[in-house]
Amino acid sequence: GHLVLKAAFPAKFLGVYLPLREFFLRLRYANYLGLSTQFIFTMTERQLDCALDLMRRLPPQQIEKNLSDLIDLVPPLCEDLLSSVDQPLKIARDKSTGKDYLLCDYNRDGDSYRSPWSNTYDPPLDDGAVPSDRLRKLEIDANTAFDQYREMYFEGGVSSVYLWDLDHGF
Repeated sequence: GHLVLKAAFPAKFLGVYLPLREFFLRLRYANYLGLSTQFIFTMTERQLDCALDLMRRLPPQQIEKNLSDLIDLVPPLCEDLLSSVDQPLKIARDKSTGKDYLLCDYNRDGDSYRSPWSNTYDPPLDDGAVPSDRLRKLEIDANTAFDQYREMYFEGGVSSVYLWDLDHGF
């Protein structure tokens, strides 16, 4: 079957509307039944404000799921939401060096993350931003220093240093 859901954000805030709860329940039920869903939204700054307001009111223990669900509902807000909502840090392993590194906004380009150890993106990205050679050498030294400091004083964990070229220096 095909279920078409149309939704628009109410004037003030989604959360004050009882129909919002019903909307999400219907969405979950449609997903449970395996029905495809289609959403029609218009992107406005008010939508982003409402989405951020909603994220502040949802349980912080489920922030990743809530953020993912919200992005599924309003795909045009993806970049704004990802850059505005703090998420718990995740860890990835560099395939070429075997070292762990942190995944965060500072090493993200689209859906790929740059490893500070090998300077490569995972998943691979041909045109990803990388620091200049001079800054890359400094980044390597900083990662080595912080890695040693972290191991000596915290006896575990993961640290990552990311450096970027700026117009007025770094």
